[in-house]
Formats: sequence, C-alpha cells, structure tokens
Amino acid sequence: MAEASTPSNDHKYVEELKETFLTCCVCQLEFDETSHHPRLLACLHSVCYACLEKLVKEEKVKCPLCNDISAIPDNNLNLIRKDNTRRDLLDFVSVRTHSTGIKCTQCEKDTAVSRCSECKDFLCNDCTNAHQVTKVTKSHTVSTLETLQSMSLTEFSGKLKCQKSGHDQYTLDLYCYKDGCRQPICTLCALTEHKETNGHRIKDVNETYKDEKKETEEILTRAVENEKEVGRMMNEVKAEIHNVEVCAMKLEDSIKAAFSNCRKMLDRRELELIQLAKHHCEGKLKTLSQQKTFLEEFKAEMSDSISFTKGVLSGYSPTAFLQIHGRINERHENLYARRFDQCPHATANMVFKASQMGADFQKHVFSLGNVESFDIYPAHSAVETCDGLVGQPSKVIKVSLFDHGKRPFSGEKADVQIRILDKSSQPITPFYTAIYSKQDKAFIQEVTGDEPGDFMAEVYVCGVEIGEKLKFKIKDNKLGVAGEDKAARTKEITPKKKPTKADLAGSTSKMNGKVGKQPPGTMDIRVEATPSLLGHEGCGTIVITYTFQGGIQKEDDPNPMKPYSGAKWTAYLPDNNKGQKVAKLLKVAFDRKLLFIIVVSQTAVGENCIVWNGVQPKTNRHGGPSMIGYPDPDYLDQVLGQLAAKGVTEADLPK
Repeated sequence: MAEASTPSNDHKYVEELKETFLTCCVCQLEFDETSHHPRLLACLHSVCYACLEKLVKEEKVKCPLCNDISAIPDNNLNLIRKDNTRRDLLDFVSVRTHSTGIKCTQCEKDTAVSRCSECKDFLCNDCTNAHQVTKVTKSHTVSTLETLQSMSLTEFSGKLKCQKSGHDQYTLDLYCYKDGCRQPICTLCALTEHKETNGHRIKDVNETYKDEKKETEEILTRAVENEKEVGRMMNEVKAEIHNVEVCAMKLEDSIKAAFSNCRKMLDRRELELIQLAKHHCEGKLKTLSQQKTFLEEFKAEMSDSISFTKGVLSGYSPTAFLQIHGRINERHENLYARRFDQCPHATANMVFKASQMGADFQKHVFSLGNVESFDIYPAHSAVETCDGLVGQPSKVIKVSLFDHGKRPFSGEKADVQIRILDKSSQPITPFYTAIYSKQDKAFIQEVTGDEPGDFMAEVYVCGVEIGEKLKFKIKDNKLGVAGEDKAARTKEITPKKKPTKADLAGSTSKMNGKVGKQPPGTMDIRVEATPSLLGHEGCGTIVITYTFQGGIQKEDDPNPMKPYSGAKWTAYLPDNNKGQKVAKLLKVAFDRKLLFIIVVSQTAVGENCIVWNGVQPKTNRHGGPSMIGYPDPDYLDQVLGQLAAKGVTEADLPK
C-alpha cells in the first residue's frame, strides 16, 4: 500500500484507503469502534462484526469475497481476531477528509483540534489542555490536526494500549513468546499473567517486530513467486483456449472441404459432424474455462493477501503488526501449500477423420467421418514394464493414458514416444511411436531382444517425459519359441518397426566430445538469492532457461523439411558446490547439442516437437519427484550419472 506523496494525488490515495481497507465488503459501511468494528478472517479479508454475526453458520463462515472458509469453534465470534490495524487508518482518513468537523472523543461536544497518539482520542481545546496536565496522560504525544494532515500513515500510527482492565495506561512494549501466548503485552502484564518464572518468554516488542517482519517478508517473497507461477499457468490456459478456438475453425473448414464434392447426400452428415466438433470444443472450452476461473480466483486470493501484507509491513506500527502476523503467515503458508495443476486440463488436440469417402459413399453416407478429441494429462499417465525373452517379441512397455480428471484415454492415437536404453542410460534405439492395443487398452511397445541383459525404457507423452526411467530384463529363452506361437504374438500387435539392440548396435557411442542433433536454441543461467529450494535451505537457486524457436527439420532429423514447434523450459538447481558443477556440465552438454532432440509428433497441428534427450530437469521448485520438483535428495547424483552416460564429465570442465 503506497503512501501519499503529493497533494495532487492525496484525494485518490485516501479514497483508495477507504475503499480497500475501511469498508465492510458486505454492508458497504465504514468500519467503526462499535458494532461495525472489523474482524480479520483466515483469508485476510475483513468483515464488520455485525455482518459476521449474520454469516456464521455451523461453526464456520464463508468469506463473501473469495469463498474461503474460516472455522469458528462453538460459533464463538471472539475467536475471530479484531483487526486493530484499521483504527489508525480510520482516524487517518478522518483527518484527511474531515479536518474541521471531527468531534472530541472525550466530551463528545466540541470540535476536535488535536489527537493523542497513545490514547487514539481526538481532543477539543479544553480536553487537550486537561490531557496535557493530567498525571497519567501528560507524557502522551498530542499533535494538532494541522500537523497530522501533513503526516504519512507510518508517522500517524502510534503505539497501541493494552486492552486488559486496569492496564489502559500502559502501551504494548513487550512480546510473550510462550506457546499459546505469542502476543504483544504491556509491562504490567509481564509482572502478572506473563511472569517468566511461570515459563513465559518476554522480549522487547521492537526486537520481536524485526525478527517476525523478516520471516513474513521471506514468506511474502515466496508468495509473490507462487503468484507469478499461477499467472504463468493462467496464460498457458488462455493460450490453449485460443488454440482450441482456432482448431475448431480448422476442423469445420476440413469437414466442409471433404463434403464439397458430394454435397446433397452428405449435407445431413456434414451438419452432424460440425455439431459434434462444436460439442467437443465446447467441452474443452468449458474445462479450460473452469481451470482458468480457478487460477484467476487463486491468483486473486494471493494478490489480496500480498497486498494486505505489503500494506501491513509498510504502514503499521510494530504492535499492530504483531497482533496479526501469525494470521498473515498462516494465510500465506496455506496458499503456498495449495496445489494447482501445471498443465492445461484440455488441449486443442482434435482431428477430423475422413474415412470411407469413396465411390460408394451413398452406401455409407451416415457412417462417414468422425471427430476425435483427446486430452492427455501426462501427470496422471502410468508406465509399466515387464521382462521379455531373447528372440521372442514381448510386450515390454505398457503406457496407460488418462485426462486431468483421471479418466482413461479412449482414443487410439496419441503422441507416445518410447526408446530403449542400456543399463547405463545410454540410448540403443531411436524414439518409436507406440501402438495402441485394444486388448490391453493401452499403448504398447514390443521388444525383441537378441541377447539377455538389463535395459531401461524412456517414455514421452506429448513431449513430456513420464516418470522415471523404468528397468526391465531380456532373459535367456532356454525353451525356445514355437513358430506358431511366435507368429501369433507378432500378429497380436505389430509396431512399425520392432526395436532390437542389434538394430543400432555400434551406431550409438558414448559421444565423448561429439555433437548431437539438438536444434538451435539458447541457455540462460542466473542466480537468485531467495527463495531456497526445498531440501537445499540456506543457499540460493540457479535458474536455467532453455529457449528454442520453431523451424524446419534438417536431413538428419526425423522428418526432413517438415516444421517443428518451438519450446521453452525453466529448470532449477541449488546454488551450492554440486549444483554449480551440474550447471556447468549442463552447459557443456548444451553446447555439444546433447540435451534436446526433435521427435515425431501426431498432434492436430502437425508439427514435430522438441523433448529432453535423457537428462531429467527439475522444472518445479516444489512438489517432489512426482511433480518434477524438490525435495529430491538423489537428483543431483542422478543428473551427473545421466550426463556421464552422454560422455560429459568433470574432465570436460575448465581447469
């Protein structure tokens, strides 16, 4: 919350304060010190006490702004903390807007000419004189309204008085750290209810303010970063909404073009397919709109909490801050812990299938064509492996796909890329497109091994690597395979080409110092002091951004002269000795064009895509291995092993 700096923007600043902080969001009345005093909910939104009484139901209250639920055990409204930070704001706005019409708080008759910063009372001439000579109040700071008008909000705020009976002449200068207390107290409280001999821990309120403010500032930094991530995801969803709309138009054009030569008999079917396409698109738009709404609401919650926290940190007294800092920290921790999906819930993956549209179209007119729509959510997909036998085609890899709602993928075509690695993570086959098996209800990769050994499978779905690399064995087939049985197995599922170790034996080396097939791109490295990655507290974060523009594939790429789409990733490493070494080795691998490759894609757009080439990044700061994030204690060693498999070791670093 910014402070007014010039008279020209003073009115706008005061009105912003009133609208944002001093008005109940339910009844729209300004907060006061009676029945409309503000109460702070868990979401950091404030509601006046009168409205709170109406909102509480079944020991909880739903925030009218963000729908967040605050628990109220036994419907005891006193458990919802009073927001004392608004008191100084109310007086501040009153001085700025009604400097000549404020009534004296003491006598309630004459017009006020001053205000006591300790008592928070407006005083007329007579009460001011009495206030300055009374033994209890003569040491208080009394400022004229004219002086107050030139003060900033920080200068305007003063120390809060203790609210306990008989303590009203004492300010809250101390803080009790004992569990169950953790609140500002006065000197008399420290001598009575909060004696250190009874286990209480007392500290100066200003020292406590510095410590707790630092903690809240760190939480705020993390909250701002999390808000940026939500905003980034929201932009991706918006972009996918646009892609779906564009795809819808392309689908309609394709359908119309396919039916242009047989219009009369195909008009009815054409309209049916257009409606089906629209139905699929509407479903996708609904799913994406729901995700967008959730992200917008989530971002709004964080923005409100961040705005409130910044205001508290920049404009209030230490004691006022300490009364609510626990609730602030709790709110930000809750928001930070709330997860949100890292991919759009739907994509513009739809194609028009023009089947059986030949000379006999009259016979099949009402079964011609179909609109396929598929939404694959890689995070919910599963990969299984099993052992195979030498010389026998075996269904070694099984990939089961699901959408964001964990519903099974019902289509038969999807961009599932699989390649086989040896036990040291060295590729021994190129990427193959897995084939869908109706019997298994999954995408299957069949492997025929020439010799026994340990192998691994690397699986990408829509350009995203699924899980960790899974191990499997090719065992010695001592019993052999009967010709009829082998033929039956081969017929059951026949991939475009059965990958075997012999297929590319000798074509894949350790690539020591050699150059790979990575497309042109950039790798930017920077270091952030905060926040630390989970599991690597106490050090900064290395942020690596990989950027690739789309282009045309070369002769040694999967589809020469065909376009491939661009890509951008952000990866994270801890800024410690091992993390710095990994970053340097990644740069060596990037310069040798070993980190990325272009793979075949079967999306509606028709472009091939760029994927990681066997070195797993951490593209999330948190979420653990399942979300490709931290904490993951073995990650740095895994990356060093993956780089070594590509021939990139410490020997490649400059001495």
